[in-house]
Amino acid sequence: MYGIDWSLDIHFYTDASGFAGGLVITQFQKGDKDSKLVEVPIIYDALTFSITERKYQTYKRELCAIAKFASKFQYLLRNLERPGIIHTDHKPLVHFLNSSLHDGIYGHWAARLWELHVKIVHIKGARNVIADGLSRTIFFREDCGEDNTVYAAQEHIKEEGAQWIWKDGKDGFEAFLKNLANGDRAEVIGQGTLHSIPVFAVQSSASWQGAYQVSKWFGMVYQYLCTGDLPPEAPARFLRKCLDYRIDEDSRLWIHRGELHLLCIPENKVAMALRESHGNSGHWAKDGTLLKLRGCVYWPSQSTDVERYIAGCLPCARHAPAQRSQLLRPVITHRPFQLLAMDFIGPLGKTEPAGLQYILHIMDYFSRYSFTYPSTSANAPDVIRALDDLFHRFTKPDAFFLDRGQHFENQLVERYMEEHGVKLMFGPSGSSKSFGLVERGNQILEDVIRKTATSASTWDLVLSKATLEVNSRVIGHLRYSPLNILMGLSPSSLLPNLLGDSHLAEGGIAQWIQSISDPRDHCREVQLHLLDLTTRRAEIAQSNEEEKAKMEERYNRGVKHRRLLPGEFVFLHQRESTKLGPRWRGPFVIARAGEHGSFHLQQVNGRRIKRTFHGDDLRVLQPRTGHLASASEPTYPAYQNLRKPPRRE
Repeated sequence: MYGIDWSLDIHFYTDASGFAGGLVITQFQKGDKDSKLVEVPIIYDALTFSITERKYQTYKRELCAIAKFASKFQYLLRNLERPGIIHTDHKPLVHFLNSSLHDGIYGHWAARLWELHVKIVHIKGARNVIADGLSRTIFFREDCGEDNTVYAAQEHIKEEGAQWIWKDGKDGFEAFLKNLANGDRAEVIGQGTLHSIPVFAVQSSASWQGAYQVSKWFGMVYQYLCTGDLPPEAPARFLRKCLDYRIDEDSRLWIHRGELHLLCIPENKVAMALRESHGNSGHWAKDGTLLKLRGCVYWPSQSTDVERYIAGCLPCARHAPAQRSQLLRPVITHRPFQLLAMDFIGPLGKTEPAGLQYILHIMDYFSRYSFTYPSTSANAPDVIRALDDLFHRFTKPDAFFLDRGQHFENQLVERYMEEHGVKLMFGPSGSSKSFGLVERGNQILEDVIRKTATSASTWDLVLSKATLEVNSRVIGHLRYSPLNILMGLSPSSLLPNLLGDSHLAEGGIAQWIQSISDPRDHCREVQLHLLDLTTRRAEIAQSNEEEKAKMEERYNRGVKHRRLLPGEFVFLHQRESTKLGPRWRGPFVIARAGEHGSFHLQQVNGRRIKRTFHGDDLRVLQPRTGHLASASEPTYPAYQNLRKPPRRE
């Protein structure tokens, strides 16, 4: 290095990378042998940025380096006759000192520079290679026992082959500067950051040149900027468009958008950019990922690509929250015993001496009428005993709608239903919303038993009375009780006797006696009763449809509907996941649509899965294709045992 000559101009060459800033201070001094001025180095310096400063955008980080170096060497910049000349390859900085609208940290830096006698000028990147090299040296810290950059370099060398990485010491940094002067470019290896120019983007010139030349997005612009030849198929506004682009010394293409200079990402590097901004940066949703990208990189289909990339992200699919995606499809019936539901309640407190623990609860969809049967266990023989009693006392229904419990889905029950001509329909596995009628009926019955039983082991003594009370209650939107709807009977009440109106009951008995004394009057009364019951049921069916239409509208208002199509990959929701465990498992493949919003699935290898699953418990996975796919895309497991918990990935 050379000594300083206070009679000559002082030149500061500064540059900043994502991690550090570099500085070379030079002067044009006379050589030893002749009077020709030669630019000689006075000072080399470099500084590392703090964690906060590394998050600055390019403009702010370059300015930060200038302000810090100017403050450190301010004694060189106070010559009023010869202002210091600060050289930067970041052109927007040229106008910084001409503005008086700075605030915050910008105002602080501006005040610091105004105190000195400096001016900022722009130079091409090729003239700033030494400061650039100083800002990109790999700095080791004493507290770093293991350096992740070195490990990343070793892995990269295994995959890409040997290359050189500059280092400090003998044959290190000086050799690096010499290579830079000769036009050679190193490949910077390490974990990228999208708060500035990403490290994945600082690669060899040939890599970027080849990518841009074949790019459908940037190919014509890149060709024109490199050769000056206007493509024959270029539109009239092509030249105006090219004004927003420039090529740097590393053959990378940049676009000017407002105050931002954004690196243009060609198709074959989009997957790498998205992996860096999404997969290696916290797996944020679309908006969070776009905010990481939009401050530093650009490509035309950025928003759509981010959405598609996240839709194919396996970690996001496994840990995403569950959302309703299927519209409500209420079950509509038009007469009693058209469709029944059935479910076990229990285990309850064991009764003495019978040892009862369960209640088999059967409900009629049309009338909401409940039939209850206590049992010692919840298995197929208990179900068949209850059905024998129901069919002999009343009649056989057209169909049963059941969950896939082992007490219902077995050969014994299926054969019994087939022998009696009753259709058996199973709902989606693990979907309580598909059995809302009987689930709500269970809650009502349990509440009545809980409030009337003297202890947890005497519930069997009040079961019959509780069932009668449930069937005698008036259902608000239907305006009748289940007993009235099914049988045309009004619930019995002691209220008239308690109020002293016993003649009401006596009058009713007398009227009944009179009606049976004359057969013709009796037939007429029966016909009127049936007509009244038919009219009432038609009114109830109308009210029921209106109420379900309102319920359907309320439910569907908060649903973001998603059509599920055969052949799509889906993940299956796990309701009993651990605190940090995956909420979904998969993927599986949709085989076909089932009934009541359910879907049949199959394994990736084509093996059929017996059960059906509700659409709300399925989350679509869109495999990445085209420029979104990379060579490191994970493979899907061909088979997964649903009876076993999934392995932690």
